[in-house]
Amino acid sequence: MTDLFFSDYDDMNVLSFNYFGDSPEDNCWKYFKNFLTENKLTEKMILGFNNPSPSSENETYGYEFCVVSDFIPEDKKIIQTKIKGGKFICCEIKFEEMSAGWEKIRTWFETNKKYTYDNSGQWFEIHFPDKNGNLTDRLILCSPVYEK
Repeated sequence: MTDLFFSDYDDMNVLSFNYFGDSPEDNCWKYFKNFLTENKLTEKMILGFNNPSPSSENETYGYEFCVVSDFIPEDKKIIQTKIKGGKFICCEIKFEEMSAGWEKIRTWFETNKKYTYDNSGQWFEIHFPDKNGNLTDRLILCSPVYEK
């Protein structure tokens, strides 16, 4: 796991697919990977996030994958949307460090005096598929911030 670092992103036009149910990350990726491959978008920036997140009332949750692109898809299950840019606090991790990475960012927010969480933005995970389109265990966790 790396130290925390800042990254600035412009607003991003994305194409996204959301899956709700069992194993949402895996099931969402199966569909999205095929879409990316068919449309030659595998080299673009891939983002993902829980949507909706699990809750104490409902452990079932969804996951959404996005690709940064202005491409107009024919696939009606893929939607065009935007992710708000800005300043993000980030941490590069291996997949098995996911909980610890998000905890590191959460703790940083509790102790940081200059920045706070920007709830008008979207947190996300940057994914790094291999050349065969399979997800690797490398991720960058990104959470939007603004100055207090």
